[in-house]
Amino acid sequence: MSDLERTLLSEQLNWYRLLHHDFLNQWQVVMGYLQLKQNDKALTYIHDVINDLMVERQICHVAQPVVAACLVGWVIRMRLEMVEVRLEYPSEMKEASFWQEHWQEQYEEQLYAFMLDCLHGLRLKAQRYKDPMAAEITLKVRNGIFHCELLLTCRGIVLMKKTLGLSEHVRI
Repeated sequence: MSDLERTLLSEQLNWYRLLHHDFLNQWQVVMGYLQLKQNDKALTYIHDVINDLMVERQICHVAQPVVAACLVGWVIRMRLEMVEVRLEYPSEMKEASFWQEHWQEQYEEQLYAFMLDCLHGLRLKAQRYKDPMAAEITLKVRNGIFHCELLLTCRGIVLMKKTLGLSEHVRI
């Protein structure tokens, strides 16, 4: 197991603990609404929680474990900064054959470093902007190069746009 895999495994355990804690708190909120006979608020809250989990559901379908682990950490860290996150990728990325053709082990460290760099930039922006921010993460292959893009916006204004391109010779 590589150092990165150990780091990601440790992070995944921490995220699991955090999500478990959040899950229990969310059920407490639902029970409180129900005890107060505020069924509409309980349903609205449940729908909001389900919508928040859709990105995690998308990540579960990414067939490359290190990429999926990086995405989970990235999304959770952004949520801790109160950033709404969207994830887009082509359906082929759900297939192991896609990753066998387009992914190399040497990309893992670069993707993780890119994610950390984006998070650092996000924290700097969060200090300056108090309004809610939104992030869109896009994965794609263009001209044989794997791309990971982050677009961070606040009220329609682009705060940060970063792209990582990975090929035999890394292009950024």
